[in-house]
Amino acid sequence: MKRLLFNITALFCFTVAILLPTSLEAAMRCTECGKRISGRYIKANRKTYCSQNCYRKTLPKCAACGKTCTKYYTKNGKKYCSKKCLNTTLPKCVLCGKPVSKGVIFGHDRNKIYCSECAALPKCFSCMLPGDCTQLDDGRNICSQCAKTAIYQQQDAEKLLTSIRAKMGSSLNLTTHDNIKLHLTDSSELKSKSPDYSSGHELGLYLYKFTVHTVTNTKKNIWGRELSRETTTYKDNVSYSIYVLYGTPRHKLIEVLAHELGHDWMQKYYPKIKDLKIKEGWAEYVASQVNILYGRPAMNRRMKFNKDKTYGDGYRMISAIGKKRGMTGIKDFFRQNSR
Repeated sequence: MKRLLFNITALFCFTVAILLPTSLEAAMRCTECGKRISGRYIKANRKTYCSQNCYRKTLPKCAACGKTCTKYYTKNGKKYCSKKCLNTTLPKCVLCGKPVSKGVIFGHDRNKIYCSECAALPKCFSCMLPGDCTQLDDGRNICSQCAKTAIYQQQDAEKLLTSIRAKMGSSLNLTTHDNIKLHLTDSSELKSKSPDYSSGHELGLYLYKFTVHTVTNTKKNIWGRELSRETTTYKDNVSYSIYVLYGTPRHKLIEVLAHELGHDWMQKYYPKIKDLKIKEGWAEYVASQVNILYGRPAMNRRMKFNKDKTYGDGYRMISAIGKKRGMTGIKDFFRQNSR
């Protein structure tokens, strides 16, 4: 959230007109119409005018209403006859429509400006913007726009997951065949499952769980003396799970599921990578590519400008490698960090 103060130079100016007799200046001509001046005349700003009408013709016109300005406000080199006309140049609050001289910007869209009253409204958990929100059972607020496509049913979320996995496989060659169980959950369960839960920002979670067994085989001779010992480990009870919040709008859920599927792919092919910056940066990169596949590249602005040291810096790092060397370069980078 950024508070924005618009720089308006409001100059309240007066032009002084002086009415004088012509006793000593009978040969003068009107600066405006060129007629010879006889009788009384007006002198202003070192210029001479034969009448009030000629003088008013030289005054500036209001940039908003077109009326002649005898006093005015100035902004960006243009003149306005009143505060009402000046206010027509101000941006409007995206919610209430009032002119905003001191506004608030959320995120990175500088075209969406909120007045202080609207900025104080409840924030939607998905788009993080203030608005006319309703409250979900777990206390989250959702705005009317996001609510239009919110997904509440398990089967709808599962269909979307299947669709995303297929698109990632065919278009990005990012495929796993892990038997992922999808959980449509609330914020309290998501918090309990996530070791690094961040309130207001965490919309999904990928969990890879297993049980490790260690078996030691010892060889002994006939006198019971140990000849060799071999220890092996193996995994069982392996499970793959994705948790996402119910009520997430469809376009945002696509991004969240793609992010978690990015984690699944890395776990499958580069399980030795432990650096969170690489792991989260890769997951964000996968989400950005899926956003593009679904025709929503504008959603990637959040990642591009994210100041978070893990998610934002990680995304920009992986994205830079991808732009320069493609997936081949990214995989080479992963191999170097898997040693």
